[in-house]
Amino acid sequence: MAFFLFLMTSVILFIRPAEINYALFGYPLFQIFVIPCILLSVPRLIDLFAGRGVLRAPAAVCFIAYFFTLVGSNVVNLQFEDAFETFTSDGKAYLYFILLLANVNTERKYLFFLKTVVILMLVAVSVGILDYKHVIKIDRVNVVSTDVGQEGETDSLERMGGTGLFGDPNDMASAIATVIPLSLFFAMRKRAPIYSRAFWLATIVPLIYGFMLTYSRGGMLALLAGLACLMFLRLGRRAVFLLPALPVLLMVVGGRQANISLGSGTGQGRIQLQHGSMVAFVHHPILGIGNTKLVDLLGHVAHNSFVQSLAETGMAGAACFMGAYYCVVRSLWNVWKRHRPLDPDFAALSPTILSVVAIQIVARMSLTLNLNMSTHAFLGIATVYPLVCVTSPPFTETFTGRVALKVLAVSLIAAICLLVYVNVMVKF
Repeated sequence: MAFFLFLMTSVILFIRPAEINYALFGYPLFQIFVIPCILLSVPRLIDLFAGRGVLRAPAAVCFIAYFFTLVGSNVVNLQFEDAFETFTSDGKAYLYFILLLANVNTERKYLFFLKTVVILMLVAVSVGILDYKHVIKIDRVNVVSTDVGQEGETDSLERMGGTGLFGDPNDMASAIATVIPLSLFFAMRKRAPIYSRAFWLATIVPLIYGFMLTYSRGGMLALLAGLACLMFLRLGRRAVFLLPALPVLLMVVGGRQANISLGSGTGQGRIQLQHGSMVAFVHHPILGIGNTKLVDLLGHVAHNSFVQSLAETGMAGAACFMGAYYCVVRSLWNVWKRHRPLDPDFAALSPTILSVVAIQIVARMSLTLNLNMSTHAFLGIATVYPLVCVTSPPFTETFTGRVALKVLAVSLIAAICLLVYVNVMVKF
């Protein structure tokens, strides 16, 4: 029952029914499902924390610690009202992350949850497409106009967004890119019936079409990185012969998504914002300037989740945020290389989940999604995989002081690389 309630909570968060049907507006749909889900999950939550089960997932330890640095960054900067707002608003996202860890606890539930996420994204994309094409009209679905003209011109381009989590076209593109490998996995399952494989293959068509309507360059880079990662992990050296297909895909798509440049336009504008963010980090290196305060300082977000974390939560927060991705990649790689999942489906799933993480990391290099619920959902999916996967020999991992030192070292190196990169690329 707790798992069902968790799935319904996911429906509320991904689809936002009240934004599609105003008859539901005002009803506390999230609370209706999440509160009984919490109550029924108490035994698992006790095992997760009192029983130190969470230590078996180093990525989860880092990501949960990041929440406390978000609140702490506001407190040390005497931003007490902001600290309370951070605790209450961002706490909901972390509650969802923790419930994911507690309830998606078997291989069967894991596969069912992956299917649910793909279907929910398919619904969100379909609603966005229908609104974009004026088949239906939903006020809360965002269609963003972006200036694409040259100097002296005023051409604009309408870009498809969605409701809730995916209101921004770039956020929508990032989420679509993430679920495309999952659709491919279910379409290629050898043990699945042919009609099931045909269905999952068919889901890719509206996903790709919706992805193209977002005209997101960051989303395109993330998708290309994920597909390249998936090809190398599944095909090994043979993937070299397929790599030329990726730039061909970029040329076929064309338009704004193929026009990727950091030397001018919005690309250079984002580099300048990241430069200002790194200046803020240098002046407040430990706990940053305070969560959500970068917009007050620069007028915009950093358009890079890792730079944003450095500026707002300092090295303490960035180490937790970057460390979560380092730990999850490390865990997934160890399962794939050193352990053999007993279930053939889970053995084939390892490269897919690694490609999902690759997409998430590249997307966060051009988008500010630190506090977006999609980050919690997709990082949670990757974190849970090693926990539920039955392998031979058994996979075990624990967050220790040695792991913490590795996280700190990796995050320091990443911070230095970002600092050098931004200073080399910026133009004034």
